[in-house]
Amino acid sequence: MNVHLTPELEQFVQAKVESGRYNSASEVVSEALLLMQQNDEFHAIHLQELHNRMDIALSESARGEGTDGEQFIQDMLQDLDVVAEIVKPSAKSVPSFGTLHDVVQMTPEQFREATRPMTEQEVDAFVKGR
Repeated sequence: MNVHLTPELEQFVQAKVESGRYNSASEVVSEALLLMQQNDEFHAIHLQELHNRMDIALSESARGEGTDGEQFIQDMLQDLDVVAEIVKPSAKSVPSFGTLHDVVQMTPEQFREATRPMTEQEVDAFVKGR
């Protein structure tokens, strides 16, 4: 498979290889694709959690147990703000676990662990603990 990159991305990939952290451009691209896959999985889990919460709210409402609609929307918006702090949507953003210098100094394994998607339990604990 051949992949065509912009000159800026080619320079970025080459710099990663030259840093010694990666042995080849293929290894850099593989790591980037793995991170993209993990990010997609995280978003899918979060979307499912939002659907589950909405289903619960609709069921409660049907039984007359619902909460105030304005409060529900405010809570949902706050939860989305929390997720936005954890995962930046831009590919150019730096994850919120440290400075750019910290990220550059990480091994691929450390970076994978630091950027892995949170489990549903970790997301729940994070949201409840804020």
